[in-house]
Amino acid sequence: MKDKINEIIKQSLKSGDKEKLTLFRVIKGEISRLEDGSKTLTESEIIKLLQKFVKNLESINDDKSKREIEMIKPYLPTQMSEVEIEDAIKMLIVTHNFCDMKDMGKLMGEFNKEYGGKADNKVVSQIVRNILK
Repeated sequence: MKDKINEIIKQSLKSGDKEKLTLFRVIKGEISRLEDGSKTLTESEIIKLLQKFVKNLESINDDKSKREIEMIKPYLPTQMSEVEIEDAIKMLIVTHNFCDMKDMGKLMGEFNKEYGGKADNKVVSQIVRNILK
């Protein structure tokens, strides 16, 4: 993913797309800041960072933010539908023998390991609550 971001920066330099160049330089800087020398971010951590950028931009809700969101979206995984989330949760419940609300944290952890970044945790949490209640 970091290679993709570097490639986007190079392409933006060549094409003269200053807005995209600035946005992805900020993202690259944030990745560097989080890595702080000894730690390397995984692809899923970078995806979570991009999703955080999108959420922050959505809260601003102006034309520039909307354009920046559209620049980031192609690099994010496709979000799962509620039906797909429910099916995945049911499969994890059967696979790991989760049976009640005491297992919610474990179930959420397993879901995030397998599907991290592909679903909004608020939606996942609500579905888990409905199934385990």
